[in-house]
Amino acid sequence: MRILVFTSSNSFSGGVRQAAYQAKALRERGHDAYFCLPADSGLWKNGGAPYWSALPKDKRHWKRHLESLFAASKPTIIHAFHRAVNFCAWHGLFWKTRGVYCVSHRGVIFRPKNVFVYWAGAIAAVIANSAACAHSFGFTCPKRKLYVVPNGLPADRLLPTRSPAETLAELDLSPAPANSSNRFIWGYAGNNNPIKGGESALRAFAAAARPEDYLVALGLTEVWLPLCHELGIAGQVRLLGYRPNVANYLQVMNGFISSTSMDSMPNSVMEAMSFGLPIAATSVGGVPEMLSAEALVPLTEPTSLPALATLMRRITDDDSFRTHLADANRHTAHTYTMDARCQALEQIYAAVVKARGTPRR
Repeated sequence: MRILVFTSSNSFSGGVRQAAYQAKALRERGHDAYFCLPADSGLWKNGGAPYWSALPKDKRHWKRHLESLFAASKPTIIHAFHRAVNFCAWHGLFWKTRGVYCVSHRGVIFRPKNVFVYWAGAIAAVIANSAACAHSFGFTCPKRKLYVVPNGLPADRLLPTRSPAETLAELDLSPAPANSSNRFIWGYAGNNNPIKGGESALRAFAAAARPEDYLVALGLTEVWLPLCHELGIAGQVRLLGYRPNVANYLQVMNGFISSTSMDSMPNSVMEAMSFGLPIAATSVGGVPEMLSAEALVPLTEPTSLPALATLMRRITDDDSFRTHLADANRHTAHTYTMDARCQALEQIYAAVVKARGTPRR
């Protein structure tokens, strides 16, 4: 079959990256897969790939563009991400007789507002990336259509492109002496959107950090610098903005903060787990499905921030607890691979094609 992984988003969000990882992994597994994304997507800055297909700037031409990629003599699966799901819920009604089957990705934990999208006959399967995400649908999606397939990471996402010493030099941090265990480098990855918890991460770090500790904040920009000065941590925080290779920074971290209030299955948590980092996290969405209860604090204001800081300080101070969390994360991370995700998707695609039958041509 031909598989079109289709996103309408032009951002660097975790969902966009999952779509890109998925298209690449399906190609590597021998599938006739393409990645369809807007021509103004920020991902094109990294060069793209031959199987990437740029959607026209005028959305009125998206339908014609996608149809030009339909296979003539075999089924076509369209796996839609973001608002592309709405697009497929309508146009897919007219593609069903052409051997084209639409499935959707869902990676947020708020209930969909438009019931038509998931009840529409055009969407053959709905793939949530966590049980919490699947639960959030409520009555807005038929249970027979709903599957849970966790996100995954490609192996090359976890490969640093430079040495730890080079990363520490960029951060203006000297390598810690071999016999020193004093300095602790916390990590965070997200963006400036409030739901990603950047402010909570900064405030929790300010409450938990010792003078010798640092926070490397990937995705946060200098708009947060006034708050850092207010909290008295400006000299201990590195606001790095977007960085394409997070592995370069994960390799020098000693712990990781996940303070999101909305995510279903954050890529950043999977990445930190893969590096064997102990994680202090808010219990939201699918995060409790990924981490042990000991690594979580309830997302209940105003107590969640002090609880997060207390957990961070325990991780910093308690060697055995820190090692326990790190080992558990390293072990669990092996289940979140892109190969495992693609194996599950292949079964769903095959079931969809079989259930819908051979179309009239």
